[in-house]
Amino acid sequence: MTRPAALVAGLAAAFAVALGGCGSDSASDPAPRPAETFDELPPLAGWKPHVNSSAGFAFGLPPGWEARNRGTATGVTSLDQLAVVTISADRTREALELPLEEFASRTLAARPGYERALSPNEPQGFEHPYAGVAVEAEGVAKGTGVAQRVEVVVLRRSKLVTLTAVIAVNASPAGAPSAVIAERMVATLRSRPIGGGV
Repeated sequence: MTRPAALVAGLAAAFAVALGGCGSDSASDPAPRPAETFDELPPLAGWKPHVNSSAGFAFGLPPGWEARNRGTATGVTSLDQLAVVTISADRTREALELPLEEFASRTLAARPGYERALSPNEPQGFEHPYAGVAVEAEGVAKGTGVAQRVEVVVLRRSKLVTLTAVIAVNASPAGAPSAVIAERMVATLRSRPIGGGV
């Protein structure tokens, strides 16, 4: 049987956002961005820290879960293979200006690999020190017919970085425990300067 990880393989797709009213007048240029500081991870209670220095973020990794950095994103697979999480960071002006609700909904609707386009629910707040929003949808993976619950969590550290986590979990009751752990893992996500170590 194909591993669920293969059903949701790939990194969160980057997408361009066109924002109006940004003429070429230098007077309208944004103020310089503040320097990004090293944001410490919260207490991990037996989890271990995982750092993607190329992307400038870190999070707590649950026991038995596997994480692999791929450039500016990290893919995580649950111990039971029923959940896959992709985490990425975006420090572009567009990513910092687009409303979180719209960012999350667009990201979820653009996810490939499903029999039909995913239809996000109404955005909900996500509890985190950064501003956070989550949207969800259910879909059926192409080629396997496996039902999945897909959640996109978008976190923004003001004026510095927008972090996106895509959580894809087997929609059967067996996937529910991994879904809970995945959300807990995303709640530990913190940013740091690109190139920062542990």
